[in-house]
Amino acid sequence: ARLQELVAGYLRPGDIVMLGQWSDGRPTAFIDFYASYLANWTAIAHSKGAEVIMLGDPHNYYSFYHPGLPQKCAKSWLPTHMRERCFPDKQAVLDTAINRKFREMQRTSGILLFEYAHLFIHEETYTAFIPGSDVMGYFDAHHLSLAAKMYLAPFLCEFFKGHGFFS
Repeated sequence: ARLQELVAGYLRPGDIVMLGQWSDGRPTAFIDFYASYLANWTAIAHSKGAEVIMLGDPHNYYSFYHPGLPQKCAKSWLPTHMRERCFPDKQAVLDTAINRKFREMQRTSGILLFEYAHLFIHEETYTAFIPGSDVMGYFDAHHLSLAAKMYLAPFLCEFFKGHGFFS
């Protein structure tokens, strides 16, 4: 609450509050709490003429922590349990409970949602790599690499443009 009060003092019309959260199977109670937290940010931002943009929840490798993951996903041979974690089915990534909640909030509370997990799908599988390349898209278990950020930049710019932020 203190952070929200502090930021609220500086918000001006046209500003953007951008938030990101990874869930990786967190319980429903967390998702409900985070939705409430996000609703508070939205109310504060909208009262100041600002917008809230939520970054969708991409796949991460945190709950299956294994030293060197996701970099070990680059090996040519992986045990089955690591293969499933390195290259999960696309629906498992796109349909997480928190992403479904974000989509609902987009429809009902006025947040803007930038989903980008689908941009890492290659042949029906989520990958730790920039699709069509051997360039690692993750810096560690849940942070994107510089290369992945550069890959996503034009998509984010197009998102901003589509919502009138560059007019």
